[in-house]
Amino acid sequence: MVYRRVWQAAGMGKGYLCIGCLERRLCRRVVPEDFTKAPINRLHSWDTERLASRKRPAIP
Repeated sequence: MVYRRVWQAAGMGKGYLCIGCLERRLCRRVVPEDFTKAPINRLHSWDTERLASRKRPAIP
């Protein structure tokens, strides 16, 4: 679940997108700050590697 501003920037109203399609619509990579604090956004074993990598903060 991403913030409404991110979802709208992707040209979406209602619906679902995979992380790849969301990034294609945004013309950029999704970053941890794009995700809301909703429990579904916690890292989970069912996340794809791509999704998990976008949820994780970058290691400096």
